[in-house]
Amino acid sequence: MKKLMNVVIASVCILFPFCSATAAHASEHNQAEFQNDLKAIAKDTYSYFSDYTDPKTGLTSDTVRLPNGKVDEAKHTSPTNISMYLLSTISAQEMGFISRKEAVQRIQTTLHTLNSLKKWNGLFYNWYNTDGSLKTDWGQFISQVDNSWLTAGLMTAGQAYKEL
Repeated sequence: MKKLMNVVIASVCILFPFCSATAAHASEHNQAEFQNDLKAIAKDTYSYFSDYTDPKTGLTSDTVRLPNGKVDEAKHTSPTNISMYLLSTISAQEMGFISRKEAVQRIQTTLHTLNSLKKWNGLFYNWYNTDGSLKTDWGQFISQVDNSWLTAGLMTAGQAYKEL
C-alpha cells in the first residue's frame, strides 16, 4: 500500500506542472476570449448611445423599439439616461472606441443643453424631449434618484476631463 501511495504521489508531482501549464493556458485562452466578448458587448452598447443620441442636443432617447423591423425611437429622455450617456462616452473613449477629442465634444454638447433645460429650484425634471424641451404630457415631477444619477455622471465627466 505504501508503495502504491508513493507511486501516486510521484505521478502527481510529475504531472502537476504539465497539468498546471495546460490549465493555465486554457484559462488564459478562455480569459482572452472572455475579454474579447466583453469588449464586443461594450462596443455594441456604446453604439446604442452613439446612434440614438441627438447630435444637436446630446440627449439620448429613452427607448428604441423595433416593431416589425422598423425603428421606433422614443424621442424623450431622463436625467438617468443623460448620465448613462455621459458615462458610456467616457468608457468608450477609455476603451479606444472614440477619441478623447470626440468624447469631450460630445459631452460639451450635452452640458450646453443641460444648462439650457428648464429646471425647478436647480433640479432637473424627470422627462425632457430630446430636442431639449420639457416633456409636459407625462406630468412634470422631480426625481431625486434621477437627479442623483445625473450628478454622478457629471462628477465622473468632470474628473475624466478636467477641461470640462
